[in-house]
Amino acid sequence: MDEIVEKFEESLNVKQVDVEELTKNPFKYDLSAGTGEDSEDLKALLRQQLLESSKDLQLLSIMADGGRKCCMIDDKILYEGDTIRDLKVVKISERSVELQSDETKVVLRLLE
Repeated sequence: MDEIVEKFEESLNVKQVDVEELTKNPFKYDLSAGTGEDSEDLKALLRQQLLESSKDLQLLSIMADGGRKCCMIDDKILYEGDTIRDLKVVKISERSVELQSDETKVVLRLLE
């Protein structure tokens, strides 16, 4: 038991990396790292998964907050530059919102 406690106490002295110090998301696959046919297949698969996961996103409203446009997608208020499900909000128009991740673009429109 003393050995386990000692190992635990040693682990407390290990410095953790602050979130601000991270240069990239360690849980996101880097599409630019690979080359060749397998890489292209993986890119296509990841694009397809991203499109599938974005199908159930609901654009509920578009508003102006102090002159800045924002939108509500599902239960989140988002501004241009914000991210939802690995998709970045690149443009908020009067009736639609454009989301993008790498080469994948998704446009959500307000229902009439």
